[in-house]
Parts: sequence; structure tokens; C-alpha cells
Amino acid sequence: MKALFKYSRKSAPPRPMSKPVVDITPSLRFVAQIRSSTETSLADLNQKTDFLLAMAAFLRPSDLERISLPNSKLINQGDLQLTIVAPKELRAGRRITKTFVVRKNTDFKQLCPVRAFISSKHHPKATGRPHLKLLVNSKDPSKTLRTTTISNWLHRIVSKSTSQKPVPSVLLPCV
Repeated sequence: MKALFKYSRKSAPPRPMSKPVVDITPSLRFVAQIRSSTETSLADLNQKTDFLLAMAAFLRPSDLERISLPNSKLINQGDLQLTIVAPKELRAGRRITKTFVVRKNTDFKQLCPVRAFISSKHHPKATGRPHLKLLVNSKDPSKTLRTTTISNWLHRIVSKSTSQKPVPSVLLPCV
């Protein structure tokens, strides 16, 4: 009987899963107000960089935490090549690296992930960062950020655009 129900569910036509559309304009306005500058507080700049990179490259908090600073570089007239070391995914049972190219945003410089990355990389308060990490604890830059901290930041920024509970993922399609 159990097998019959299982087969019945699998053979039934798929159910549409519509989620409410989220207009992310308030989140973008909030992020745009944070200057991409080494004079901006490290905590604010980390949050801006996280959000813009997550949006531009569809990165999860765990991917953002694993950005390899020495392997990420500027290419092709200011675009950013990001390298994620040992993301969650495996290939043939082995850890991998993923490389993304993030284009600079010349139309809206205040929302440019490349500018935010450069400012984060060269921020004077982050000089004591671990050699491989872009994102560091703003109170103690010798420590890296935890994935949960990054996730909380992203949720806090997205929550400026919606009152949905739970807050939708940054990776969900938005308007």
C-alpha cells in the first residue's frame, strides 16, 4: 500500500510552487548608501561586499566565506575573477575550486561589486587578516567570519525589501 501511494505521488503531475515576488529595490537603496571606500567601517563594507557578490555571482554564504583572496584578481579592464576554494560541492568525491567572473557595474558605481571587493581587500582595519580570506571579523580582523554571520547579514539586508517570514534567500529570483 505504501509503495502504491509513493508511486501515485511520483506519477502525478508536478504542483506549481509559486512564491511571492520580492521587489529588492529597498535593499539595493540601502546597500547603495554604504560607500565603497576604505574609509567606510569594515563591518558595513563587509556587508555590502557580501550582498553584491552574492547577487552578482549567485553565491551562498558558505561560498562567500571561502573566497580565496590570493587567487582572486582583476582582469579584463576591471572585471573581477573570484576563486572559491573547496565549496560544498564535490566532483568524483574530491573537493574542487570554482571560478567566477564578476563584471564591474559602470552604470551604478555605488552598486558595483568589484569596487566593494577592492575596498574590502584594501581596508586598513583588515591588514591583520588571515592570508587567504577576504572577509574578516570587523572587531578582530585576525579572525575570519563564520558562515552564519554572513547569512545573517544577507537576511538583514533582504528583510528591508520584504516582511515575509522566513526571509527569502538572496539567491531567489527577485524583481
